[in-house]
Amino acid sequence: MIENYMSLNNVWTPVLIVPSDTARPYGDTITDGNIRYTVTPLKSTQADGKYTYYFIIRSKERLVLPDDAKQQITTLQSANTALGQQITSLLLSSAQKDTQITQLGQQVAALTLTTAKGGTAS
Repeated sequence: MIENYMSLNNVWTPVLIVPSDTARPYGDTITDGNIRYTVTPLKSTQADGKYTYYFIIRSKERLVLPDDAKQQITTLQSANTALGQQITSLLLSSAQKDTQITQLGQQVAALTLTTAKGGTAS
């Protein structure tokens, strides 16, 4: 997330810019690390499969987290990363299975056509 200023109606206004690889809904509160922003959506853009969201910053506050909460966040982020890698692996396996199913379907169609013509499968 990036804090910047944009000229809106000739007034320099603080803006939060959020890049993302996926389309995401956002509410009126966005937390980044130990900062919580209260925002108003301004606009969103999409280019080359990447999304960028722009929000007017209405307020921001620094959050003070206990050390055990920080550790839990780190642990959950690591677990989330591991799960993401597992999902990616499973999705790739699904894609490979889809390819194999398509190839088998083509082979069955060829065998059916050969058998229907009275030939033998080779």
